[in-house]
Amino acid sequence: MMDIERILRQPAKDQQWILKTVIGGVLLFIPVVSFVAYGYLLETAKKGMQNSDELPPWENWLDMFVKGFMVSVISVVYLLVPLTVMVLGWGLGSASMIHGGYQTWDTVGFGAASLVGLVLALVFGFFVPMAWIHYAACDRFRAALEFGVLWERIRAVFKEYFLAYLTYTILLVVVSMAFSLIPAIGIIIASIVNFYVSLAFMYEFGRIYG
Repeated sequence: MMDIERILRQPAKDQQWILKTVIGGVLLFIPVVSFVAYGYLLETAKKGMQNSDELPPWENWLDMFVKGFMVSVISVVYLLVPLTVMVLGWGLGSASMIHGGYQTWDTVGFGAASLVGLVLALVFGFFVPMAWIHYAACDRFRAALEFGVLWERIRAVFKEYFLAYLTYTILLVVVSMAFSLIPAIGIIIASIVNFYVSLAFMYEFGRIYG
């Protein structure tokens, strides 16, 4: 079984974990600037590869911005298929409603497109953490698209990787939903908490990769 408590306690081993987490959570909340936060998560994954208990320092912001942008592109590439399915499904449903009026099957179409898109997002998204980590390890964009290499690495640690991916996904959804109920500041708190969760699991993905 995966030790979730161990994973979630990992970032707190750093003496400045609160400050580093708050900085990342605030940056994650700001469009475009959030690329810096993604770059920081990539650096955290490297710490996991090295089994270092320290979080990365907040420095070399431009480098983190560039790498954060690159991993965002990587994520979009992997999620392009499910996003396309959703957009096409919603688009066709909307067009049908505009030209033919509301029909029950329009609602079914919306639901089906959303469900299929969600399933595909989970399937394709399964490769995203490994793609991020492999990119970080190799320091070249094409490494993230070496599907055969990524699959072989995942197969070698499938159970551990799958449980980490599943738990990470569930926690992000739960945190976002829970704090969305708090007016005004809830979304900011969710961003900070989700950043901490991401620190913990990016470190874990790095450790698994290493």
